[in-house]
Amino acid sequence: EDVSDLRDKGFIVTDTPVAQSVLLSPYMIDAETDGHPTANPKVRLAMNHAINRQEIIDTVLGGFATPLGGQVTGPDAFGWNPGISDYPYDPQLASDLLTEAGFAGGVDLGTLFVGEPGEFFKQADFSEVVRAQLAEVGIILTPEVVEFSTFLRMALQEYSLKYWHVGGWQYYPVMDSAFAQMWYDSDAFLRQGLPEDSGFNEVWRASNQEFDLEKRRGLLEQGNQIIHDAPGPV
Repeated sequence: EDVSDLRDKGFIVTDTPVAQSVLLSPYMIDAETDGHPTANPKVRLAMNHAINRQEIIDTVLGGFATPLGGQVTGPDAFGWNPGISDYPYDPQLASDLLTEAGFAGGVDLGTLFVGEPGEFFKQADFSEVVRAQLAEVGIILTPEVVEFSTFLRMALQEYSLKYWHVGGWQYYPVMDSAFAQMWYDSDAFLRQGLPEDSGFNEVWRASNQEFDLEKRRGLLEQGNQIIHDAPGPV
């Protein structure tokens, strides 16, 4: 928040990207089991098209972020897929997808859990802007800010962040997509996993056993494509 004032006063301020992706993360295993609306991929896709990422970057994060391009890491990670396109901001398409999913009148997706202070700056502000953008197309999420140690207990011990939370996937210092992709295996303990019929398990597990660099890159790129198409995060 002080950068513009410092620059106006003649200071030189430099910045560098941090290998962390900020996502709305669905508990897909629980959603599938419980019959929650987020189990429907069209609902998750609608959310992706309803969120104006650039507006969030400009207004909440002061421009100090870049869109991920529809993946779970940035292009600085090994295995980032250059062939994937980001989900365009398209509220009308989001509304149409909700109608196709059987929620023409909108849908209440319950609580969006936010750990504060958390893994990145302004999480509460970020969540409020996301809530407002989703509400414009009839998707209702109610942010609930909890102390970060409580958030971690809910995430890692109780599995009670049903069905959405704000998460930051770190992939430093290795700069490898595998560090973010691991949460989407159906056996991942964070309950993030994609349905087993998505084919992700086979690709992800094969990447962990592959020693050929280019073959492993191809497997991770394929994993990013599957997560994008599912879609997994928002």
